[in-house]
Amino acid sequence: MRVWRALAAAVTVGTCWATLASSAYGVAITQHTVTGPPAQELVAWSGGLVATGSSPGASFGVLSTSPYKLTAGPSGPEAEIIGVGPTGTAWFLVKKTAKETVLYESSLTASPLAANAKYTFPSTYTGGPMSIIVDTTGAVWLAATPSMAIERFLPGASGFESIKLPFPATPTELAAAPEGGLWYIDTRGAVGHVTSSGEIQEFVIPPTQFAQGLSGLRSIAVDASGNAWFTQWTSQAIGRITPSGQISEYPIPNPKHLVVGVAGAPQPLDLAVGKEGAVWFTDPGDASIGEVNANGEVSEYPLPAPAKTTPPTPTPLPLKIALAPNGELWFTESINAFGSVNPSGATASSASSPSAVTSCYRRPKAKHGGKRISAHCSRAKRRKRGAHRAARKA
Repeated sequence: MRVWRALAAAVTVGTCWATLASSAYGVAITQHTVTGPPAQELVAWSGGLVATGSSPGASFGVLSTSPYKLTAGPSGPEAEIIGVGPTGTAWFLVKKTAKETVLYESSLTASPLAANAKYTFPSTYTGGPMSIIVDTTGAVWLAATPSMAIERFLPGASGFESIKLPFPATPTELAAAPEGGLWYIDTRGAVGHVTSSGEIQEFVIPPTQFAQGLSGLRSIAVDASGNAWFTQWTSQAIGRITPSGQISEYPIPNPKHLVVGVAGAPQPLDLAVGKEGAVWFTDPGDASIGEVNANGEVSEYPLPAPAKTTPPTPTPLPLKIALAPNGELWFTESINAFGSVNPSGATASSASSPSAVTSCYRRPKAKHGGKRISAHCSRAKRRKRGAHRAARKA
């Protein structure tokens, strides 16, 4: 097994920022209220979406998007984390007591839905479940702390196979790679790659000028080409790393240079790859949904403002996001609602409509190694002006 860890030799930095009205750019954001509490996790599969925390008395809820419907899953203790395989089999963890953690299996195509206990961890297991995914072969991968390992469970096996990481790593979020391996987030500021042949690589992600020494890696997703995309909470950027280790960063709109913790400062949390290859992310710091398009241009679309009430209704903050089978991006909110983004704008029942703002400037070249991309900025401004003219004519 080959193991290596490297610091990125060069980081490409994109610099075109835009905060846009969703209606002006053909993007529709719709909110869907639920009677239960806010959802915690949101996972996609070929038949729809699965959410945890939004269906009281059930392990999870099954979300249909066309039309919108939330159906309670099997009754029982609530799933802490959940992953769904390509055939519609859901795997989730339930921490029943401080010393009893159980792995359950549930077929989402069965009627009625039922949950079957498949494995009970030893009483000495103290790890806290962080992420669970199911790869294309049906194998279940689990990241848990403080084991400093990634666990793999093969259906039909008697237990987990532990993949020890050679670094003092703390793996959290996992994402399956198309070639059969996986990518993971290491909370110490690195992104790791476990190849299908067992090779383990780690790439240290350098912080940007806003990060105060930390990148703040939070979530990870993999596109069809095998590139891993990740959110950088404190660096206020979206990152991409190729299987060969080439890293690119895409700063999020922040014309006022607000640092994390200040109201309105960008704080990217979760992300998903859309059907057309664009990467979509949630930004609870600015109450927006963001997009990195194929040209590396970053746009943000504010969520619809809540209606004025007494007492005031809290501003909804987007949290987890996933790609639905119909091509829409669905996300959980801090209030009892789901949101959906239609990139084509086909459904615009509640599109946000603040003034569109585009701002582009050059990052210091000596520090970041980036290039000025004024051509990208010019294209963004031309599109904005064109969209506004089209809206006035309509």
